[in-house]
Formats: sequence, structure tokens, C-alpha cells
Amino acid sequence: MGKEKKEEIVAPLQPLLTMTDVCQLLKLSRPTIYSLIDQGLPMMRFGRAIRFSSVSVQRWLTRREEIA
Repeated sequence: MGKEKKEEIVAPLQPLLTMTDVCQLLKLSRPTIYSLIDQGLPMMRFGRAIRFSSVSVQRWLTRREEIA
């Protein structure tokens, strides 16, 4: 009776979106995206660079849609 190893299933890493990508995806201006960040749009900073997870953005949009 040895210890069984549990294999963790890891989804492949999705490329991060840039500010330009999100602007084009949502058809919104940069100032509007910054406003949405202030309202909770999830993003990550790497120094001065802002990046977005496509999965997190989709989840955030879905939650906003459910509230509206």
C-alpha cells in the first residue's frame, strides 16, 4: 500500500492579451478600457505593461451580463 500519485491536469497556457487586443476585441477605446479596469476588469501588470487573461476577461464579461 504505497502512496498513489495524483496527476494534476493542467490546461495549456493561453497567450495574454495586450491593451490593443482588448480594445479591438471589445471594440472600445483605451480610456474606456481603463475605466472598466477601475470597475473590476481583471488585468496584470508587468512593470508598465498591462496584460489580460482571455479567460478572466470572458468570465468578467459573463458576470456583468448576468447582473445587467
